[in-house]
Amino acid sequence: MRFQRFSRCNNTCSISNQNSKFHRLTPIPKSSQKNQKREELILRYFAFSQESNYKKITHTDINIFLDNFLDEKNKELEKLDEKERQQFLVKYENEFDKIVDFVDTNFKYGFRLNDTLDTKRVIFEAISVAVSLILKESEKESKKLNIDKEELIIELNKQEFKTIISKNSQMYKDDKLKNRVEYIVEAIKKNI
Repeated sequence: MRFQRFSRCNNTCSISNQNSKFHRLTPIPKSSQKNQKREELILRYFAFSQESNYKKITHTDINIFLDNFLDEKNKELEKLDEKERQQFLVKYENEFDKIVDFVDTNFKYGFRLNDTLDTKRVIFEAISVAVSLILKESEKESKKLNIDKEELIIELNKQEFKTIISKNSQMYKDDKLKNRVEYIVEAIKKNI
């Protein structure tokens, strides 16, 4: 239901469908494709990255948060005329394309920790939001980023991070999302 409403506004669906690099970096089983998992991943990126929401998530009912975010964005889009709406969507697409390009260049397995055939939401959220933060910081400093892919993937496969992303850690309780994002930000910084 949620993504049908979002796709009517032509936002995440157009981003997902037009970006073959994103598809390559986020392999998912066919059954998840039918459930619009890629569109959900994009929604999660925007919902968590805007207004530093990743720091504020402390509850387990993430679906309510995502629904509310989606409703707000749809209301914003409805208030815009066609030209403003297109500018809004292009801005979102450009932002997302930068994340995808950076991940493609610097993350050995894309939005995953290994060569598994499924992109996990918790990994995608952490990588995409962390990359967004790193890119914003590097733009401010006009810094070119050269990441050691091999060292970065070693860092992301350490037990410390695996503990943060384990199902036993209740993914959105307390500061779990914030901790995942900040771990990846620090891992990237270590390997620049």
